[in-house]
Amino acid sequence: MSDDMQEGQGWHGWGDAQVAADQTAVKGDNGFFKMEAREDPYIVRFLPATMEEESAIRVVYQHYIEFPDQSSFKFNCPKMMARQYCEGCAFVERLYETGTPADEKLAKRFAPKVRVYTTLIDRDNEALGPRIFDFGKMIFDELTLMRKNPRQGGDFTNPTEKGYDIEIYVTGEKMERRYKPYPGQKCVLASPEQVKAWLQEKPSLEKFCKILSPEAIAAGMRLGAGPSLSSPRQRVQEAPRLSTQAATRTLEARAATPPARPAARPARPARDEDDDGGTPF
Repeated sequence: MSDDMQEGQGWHGWGDAQVAADQTAVKGDNGFFKMEAREDPYIVRFLPATMEEESAIRVVYQHYIEFPDQSSFKFNCPKMMARQYCEGCAFVERLYETGTPADEKLAKRFAPKVRVYTTLIDRDNEALGPRIFDFGKMIFDELTLMRKNPRQGGDFTNPTEKGYDIEIYVTGEKMERRYKPYPGQKCVLASPEQVKAWLQEKPSLEKFCKILSPEAIAAGMRLGAGPSLSSPRQRVQEAPRLSTQAATRTLEARAATPPARPAARPARPARDEDDDGGTPF
């Protein structure tokens, strides 16, 4: 009921809950839970796995490639997830092989990074139902510590009084944004009927685990086709975007056939970022 609603008056005001819902509608709702820096924490409750799911989360490894025109392309790494040839990893290796500090910096930026997907209820907007939440290894490690430490509460996905909310503090802007989760209040998620309804409404996370075909990855990376990019000289001042000759040669290639697969090299560790532009799908 709105803040200004009274029985019998025939009207009600534009209450806080409706304002929040209308703001979401204006922005467009893609089903994801997103946070901006603010003083108060976000209070959320992670949903448990259903009986049909092995886990409440899905873990993937993703490349995030940025282009000089400020567009980007994100895709799951075939090498890390399926032991298949990956054009993204080959691109990263070519950058490392130049031996220049600038290319090494780009290689580290474009290396596959851990990304975790799960679902939750935003306590400030419970009417929206289950939301998809994606984050990096840093937040995952923090949540794992809470889960494994009984003094901090244990399994926070438990929808009964044994579970608890999570408070997430967000500071900084853009690439400086930081997320810090803390254990919140122990309480039930909702009534048994509401919990059942939310679990039935949970969106599937399987689509975020798919691996694109080599042709789709090549097209996304603009290999062998695509718009011409700015010259190397123009790109020098655009770091950390693709500003090196090695990156230019790769992204502007016009080869009719896929490049030969490089010899096996020691795998480089995947990196993670907790705020790198959202989901690719």
